[in-house]
Amino acid sequence: MGTLLLQICVGLTLSACVLWQVGDALQHGSDLDPHVDETPPDHRYNIKLYGAVGDGATNDTDAFLSAVKAASQAINYSSVYVPAGRYLIWPLLLDGCVNTWIEVEGAIVAPTEPLDWPQNEYYIQLLNPSNCSIVGLGSAAEIEGNGMGWWSQPDIGDGQAPALIVFTGEFDGYPQPGIYNISLFNAPSVHILVKGTRMYSGPEVTGVKISATDRGASSGVRAINASIFMENVDIDVGGINAMIETGYGEENRGFFRVYQSTFRRGGGFLIEMTDGLMGNISLSSMTFIETSYGIRALGTKDGSGNLIGVFIDDLYMMNVGTPILISNDYCPKSHKGCTRPAKGVSITMIDIDRMSATQTSGNAGTFNCIDSKPCQIGLSNVDVRPSGPSVENAFRCHNAVGWTDETVSPQSCLKKQGFREFMGLV
Repeated sequence: MGTLLLQICVGLTLSACVLWQVGDALQHGSDLDPHVDETPPDHRYNIKLYGAVGDGATNDTDAFLSAVKAASQAINYSSVYVPAGRYLIWPLLLDGCVNTWIEVEGAIVAPTEPLDWPQNEYYIQLLNPSNCSIVGLGSAAEIEGNGMGWWSQPDIGDGQAPALIVFTGEFDGYPQPGIYNISLFNAPSVHILVKGTRMYSGPEVTGVKISATDRGASSGVRAINASIFMENVDIDVGGINAMIETGYGEENRGFFRVYQSTFRRGGGFLIEMTDGLMGNISLSSMTFIETSYGIRALGTKDGSGNLIGVFIDDLYMMNVGTPILISNDYCPKSHKGCTRPAKGVSITMIDIDRMSATQTSGNAGTFNCIDSKPCQIGLSNVDVRPSGPSVENAFRCHNAVGWTDETVSPQSCLKKQGFREFMGLV
């Protein structure tokens, strides 16, 4: 039996962070479904009964902690209930959270001033969770990140502002941890960050709406060497809507699945590959509205990894800049010129089926691959059209091969392979 640790940062400096050890963790074995909003009343711990005010100005962190402590002492399943109201809660860490749901009917609100955040990593972090989820109850459920104070600082760069919700560590048990049926607003950087989860084990993100008042200031979902499962998610931000990546000397050990989700006005969906092996990526029944890109699969110039097996099906894109961009000739700013010697990233079996799009850039899709590493792409039932009569419409290729047929418009520029060759059957 483990323990539940909460790190509550209630002051202006790191010395003001206090570490709470809250009883024994809950037992494994609950068979309740996190999609269910009804909770047994004897296992629901209402933060108002522990002194929370809910006026958006009073610091309700201690009341929240007290409810979590009581919930951690229950047998089997329990929940911490956040009723209607706006509750100012300081950044916190939940370590080893087991069989506990945070049920939100009102709003959890972050501090507005960056100086009130004694660390720059997260607002709420779930470390090694097991059936520990955040569940919204009703349309008013939200978590407000109050990232505006961070956005106004010119010296804040990538990774220097906190993520709103962070999942990390080993995820055990079923159901998986997750975040359900809630709105997330104005993260200082990324709204949901998942890092280093175990193979095929990661959080579920279902029925979540993500948006930012300044769309250029934050991104939606980011998975680093991790699994994640997204369904019915609506992301309206100025940064990248969703991203999965590996870094130097790493590999993605997980599975990334997106289903029936909508991306608006951001940078679309990005796969960024450097080292190791990445695959098991499934994108299905997705809508892109006025994003700068649709799907990007990019290997870095200083990488030596293998991206294999990206299955894309049933996409609708309206007024998207470039619907498809696949390249292993890419250098992100964080790699500082990509000077590290490398063999290049291999990109194979990127399969795109049933896509309807209008594009605004004159570019139906770009497949740009280095001479030593051709990219392998499959296209079928793809219809890309210009957004207006003066907009060009063509695919552009360099060293790209693959399987395609007459259902692709405009005409594909891929060097053709047979289907069996594309699938590795010959």
